[in-house]
Amino acid sequence: VKIERVLSGGSLLEVEADGRTVGSWPIQLIPDSPPEVAFTAPPRKSERLSLRLDFETTDDFGVEALSARITRIAASADEAPLEIEIFLAQQSAQVQTGSSFHDLTAHPWAGLAVEVQLVARDALDQEGVSSAARMVLPERFFEHPVARAIIELRKQLTVDPGTRDGVARRLEEVASLPQHYRHDTLVALALFTAGQRLSHDHGEGTIGEVQEILWETALRIEEGELGLAERDLRSIQEALMEALAQGADDAEIQRLLDELQQALDRFLAALAEQALSQMQGGEMPPNMDPEGRLIESQDLKDLIDQARRLAQNGAREAALEMLSQLQNILENLRARPMAEQMSDDFQDAHRMMGQMEDMLGQQQDLLDRSFRRSERLRPGEGGDPQAAQDNQVDALSQEELRQQLGEMMRQLGEMLGDMPQALGRAEQEMRSARDALQRNEPGQAVHPQARSLDQLQQGMQSMAESFLQMFDNLQERGSGNLANRPGDGSGPDPLGRQEGMGSREATKGVEIPDEGELRRSRMILDELRRRRGERQRPPLELDYIDRLLRQF
Repeated sequence: VKIERVLSGGSLLEVEADGRTVGSWPIQLIPDSPPEVAFTAPPRKSERLSLRLDFETTDDFGVEALSARITRIAASADEAPLEIEIFLAQQSAQVQTGSSFHDLTAHPWAGLAVEVQLVARDALDQEGVSSAARMVLPERFFEHPVARAIIELRKQLTVDPGTRDGVARRLEEVASLPQHYRHDTLVALALFTAGQRLSHDHGEGTIGEVQEILWETALRIEEGELGLAERDLRSIQEALMEALAQGADDAEIQRLLDELQQALDRFLAALAEQALSQMQGGEMPPNMDPEGRLIESQDLKDLIDQARRLAQNGAREAALEMLSQLQNILENLRARPMAEQMSDDFQDAHRMMGQMEDMLGQQQDLLDRSFRRSERLRPGEGGDPQAAQDNQVDALSQEELRQQLGEMMRQLGEMLGDMPQALGRAEQEMRSARDALQRNEPGQAVHPQARSLDQLQQGMQSMAESFLQMFDNLQERGSGNLANRPGDGSGPDPLGRQEGMGSREATKGVEIPDEGELRRSRMILDELRRRRGERQRPPLELDYIDRLLRQF
């Protein structure tokens, strides 16, 4: 027999049966205190522009739920606050600290002043609220002028919804200039549709839906696949952490882990594609953690595999904490400035790519000048003394450029062990162009200069690919590395392991059970589930088993 009563007072607990006392215990009722919550650091943006919230919760029996309440400053009276759930790794802990990341760059309030409070609730639904912190919500800066203009119009709809007709006209004006956004048909359709909806659909949710369309359109113009891959990765991370926190079944957890692995693969592939593009433009962006140490993609995949094993063996709190660590790493993954935290190889590669960019510009200028002089020279006419002098000056410039390329080829040979063949062909074409200019025949220099320019462009792309491959293989730790750098033996790597350990040990701050503990946990979990299926067991025992299983 099970009896439940809510005790609100008294100092003695007695149990009576048939008029006689069978048990008596003195008791002291201690009121359940409401939870307390505070920021351990001011709310701020992460390297990838997420809102970072660092918190500490305190409660005598553990906080059941934690959320962030965000209110827009200067909002209208009917504008509701934004509530964001924060997932706790250990709900039963009396004191818990942690960090939470939330991508709000797509929210209409991004870039606007807000007030942020943390709200903690315990099992009795008592509420504790932190002090308010003011900030400007992290906003993504768009470099493409059309994307930037779309985002400004989107923000205008939030600040002053009454300007919707003017925004609609401006969107249709932007849509009518496809040459400014690479003639992307989907962008044109999205902008035209958004403008028409603002003009003709005055429903309650229209502005919010249009703002979502405008965000997706700006993201497509600005970043293409990388922006979409990053959004998908964040979305599946949040879904997985929510499932672990709310006790979803094993099949759902494994499905979400599979999706997380696929989303991470797509994100890393898009990131590598962006890195190649930046290198071709003369940049060399190594992907690093906040301390400047380089991260391998295999390390990130290993974190997911460890989280999978932990979840399979019932250690869900450890799995959730490990995924929080993965989120922390990804949110701070970024390209460091060129002059900061770069190895000698990175600096040399960046310098060479910059020199190649300069050589391309010089060769283009020489080609343009030769072409203009050849156009002014008519058949049968004598040479222009000024043009002849210009030819000789450009012949010297062409020879200097050829020598610069020769020195570049020598350095590449020392660094890579080989050099792109296209650069050798470019050097031969430069030699031919120089000879033609020395003969005062600019028309004969045009074609070798054009061919040299094409070979330089091919050589620059080959250089970028060779540098990426070289950095990928520096430590020979498997395929798929974002970037590597030999450790100096000082301090842990981005995942909390000491340099040179040779084994992938526990992430810093995450207590990962060893293999023996995992096996014992699995045996206990299987036994509990077996007993839970035996319905003939006493209800009190089944209830106890249910409470144990909820811990897993």
